[in-house]
Amino acid sequence: MSEKFRSVYSGSIEHVVTINGPVYQIAKQSVNNWHGGFTAAAVAVVSTFFAHDPDFADTSQCIKFAKPMLKKSWFLFNQNRGVDSKVWSSLWRTPFVLQAFTHHFNYIQGRAEVPSLENEVKGPHTALALACATVCHILTLVAENRVVLQSSRLGNVWTAIIPTGNQYEFNNTVWGATMCRYLDPIKNLSDEHFALVVEETQ
Repeated sequence: MSEKFRSVYSGSIEHVVTINGPVYQIAKQSVNNWHGGFTAAAVAVVSTFFAHDPDFADTSQCIKFAKPMLKKSWFLFNQNRGVDSKVWSSLWRTPFVLQAFTHHFNYIQGRAEVPSLENEVKGPHTALALACATVCHILTLVAENRVVLQSSRLGNVWTAIIPTGNQYEFNNTVWGATMCRYLDPIKNLSDEHFALVVEETQ
């Protein structure tokens, strides 16, 4: 947090960042908003997908779709025809994941860069892992029949109602291990391969 503050305000504002201090609290809220945006984006993407196909008006069809998508992480591959995962391709590049990933770039647009942290945490790589985990989270809730999808009068916009409670939220306690499982291979992508993923969010 101190590194971020110095990067933005060095030479203009003198301040020592402390835990629970004003700068810390504002920054923490901003991070929470960024983090929460992934869930909102994933919910919107999946709900819109279901809303545009009349077959999914039947909840059982949503469940029938979500369950195989989660098996062998089918939802992560853009080219995923057939049941043999060895021939699937375009990993990390499905519309579900890419549209959730786009949230990151929309959120950081126009914000200050902190080069010293970029090398340490690989920001966009972490964001892609979060996008994958949030899509997995929503599909899991659908597969377990934990989401109520309500259509509007127009029929092409659905609202997802998710039960309250920590076990249904996208949080580090429940989903941290899943996010890390995605992050490890994402960090090992070549620059060229990762650039292809980023380009497809444009």
